[in-house]
Amino acid sequence: MVCAHPLAAAVGKLVLAAGGNAVDAAVAVHFALAVVYPNAGNIGGGGFALVRTGPHQVYCLDFRETAPQAAHENMFLNREGKPIPELSTGTVLAAGVPGSVAGMAELHQRFGCLPWPLLLKPAIQLARRGFPLTDRQAKELNENAPLFQERNPRCCYLSHPKGGAWQAGDTLRQPELARALECIAERGAPCFYSGWIADSLEAFMRSRGGLITKADLAQYRPRWRKPLSLEVGPYRVWAPPLPSAGGLSIFQMIRLANLLGLRSDSLHSPEFLRIYCKLSQLAFEDRYRYAGDPDYVHVLEESILDSAYLLRRYKEVRVGRFLPAEFIKCQETSEHTTHFSVVDGEGWAVSLTTTINDSYGSRILVCGAGFLLNNEMDDFAVAPGAANLFGLPGSPRNRIGPRRRMVSSMSPIIVEKEGQPVLVLGTPGGTTIVSTLVLALYHTLIQGRPLKEFQKVPRFHYQGSPHVLWVEAGGFKPELLRILNQENIPVRERSPIGRLDGLEYRDGYWYGVPDPRGDDAAEGF
Repeated sequence: MVCAHPLAAAVGKLVLAAGGNAVDAAVAVHFALAVVYPNAGNIGGGGFALVRTGPHQVYCLDFRETAPQAAHENMFLNREGKPIPELSTGTVLAAGVPGSVAGMAELHQRFGCLPWPLLLKPAIQLARRGFPLTDRQAKELNENAPLFQERNPRCCYLSHPKGGAWQAGDTLRQPELARALECIAERGAPCFYSGWIADSLEAFMRSRGGLITKADLAQYRPRWRKPLSLEVGPYRVWAPPLPSAGGLSIFQMIRLANLLGLRSDSLHSPEFLRIYCKLSQLAFEDRYRYAGDPDYVHVLEESILDSAYLLRRYKEVRVGRFLPAEFIKCQETSEHTTHFSVVDGEGWAVSLTTTINDSYGSRILVCGAGFLLNNEMDDFAVAPGAANLFGLPGSPRNRIGPRRRMVSSMSPIIVEKEGQPVLVLGTPGGTTIVSTLVLALYHTLIQGRPLKEFQKVPRFHYQGSPHVLWVEAGGFKPELLRILNQENIPVRERSPIGRLDGLEYRDGYWYGVPDPRGDDAAEGF
């Protein structure tokens, strides 16, 4: 298995060695990441999981957060109808109703075999006894210290206990989170959705002017949805459907690349980049036009994956002229979702992506329960055309409404060849999830190259609005930059894009392929 932190990877290996299946390992890893990777690991967020149990038997669980019952379209706007800065990202109003605990319970109930309390035991121990911070984690906690302190005047275990700066090797202990996890282990999901944790969350919301109530928590349900599938040569690719727009966007781009006969030897060739920008703009335009919560907005996904439709749309796209043509400013953000991949000895596989949206979510801790609130409400259209954290213009089809699920880019992937799993992968990165996975699938399925090689290729991202091709710092050669500049494709360098964690079956063996851009690690036996 492969995930964002070596201690969580070790937990997954321990569960598999104890006779657990891939789902058992995934549940244990998810709770372990809530402790050792608080940037995105969580019990206060949500996500999507793909589970493969046999040839062409792939299931999708949507445990995305939902808007509270009291949420409404204008909740983040001032009297002039303009978004109020940080209201949808840095306050308790930014939080959607969490789905992670219910999602893990649903996965375990349907597919797990080891006892539920046993799967939470490692996370509880890590929270109570503490764990040593990596150098990267110490730096990130110190960078966020001012916001932690500002937004958590009463309780903040993420601040250094002596008021100083964190150092690599320091022990982070989370006794309140340990107490919450112990209750979830003993009573299951009801502890979170109707027990004392629900009481704590509702009281915290009331004290800070939030909207989530015990009724919202009690009414939350994860949803099983039919996954999308796409044939790419001898491969069948599986991805989540809406409200994950990621899978739909990835499939549009890969299918069009095949229809156009794109067979570039290099992801950094001018020809590939020209076509990639056009494909990506098409996908993000269609996301704006069509994507929404499928329980409230009717979308025929098959029709916008139709070959004739895609070829017609490709002719319409003009790179740099996003339709609709809102002018959106975008700045680089810390894109902290997290993904992990698991395969067991029976061929079961789990590909799971989970998030609290921004790094450390809203950076607000629920006092007494020790978990971070998400700021997923920002993934709705706060106002028509207004950009979210990732610079994407808000679509009316993704408007805020009671109990609605916000559109997401998260897209865990499973790939089969002749009915056997050969790739399990995913990545964090907000809207860059789409580009990272498109490039990874093109590299492996079309170019026929190992996933390990892809991890060394500098990544890039384009979404049409804004008209900027983002590239990892130092990733493009000067000659390529000159060509793109001549073609009016502005390039801007930025920090690393995504943290793709995958498993690849090659030459009779499974290989863990952690992303070198983070502390990610692989474990197996």
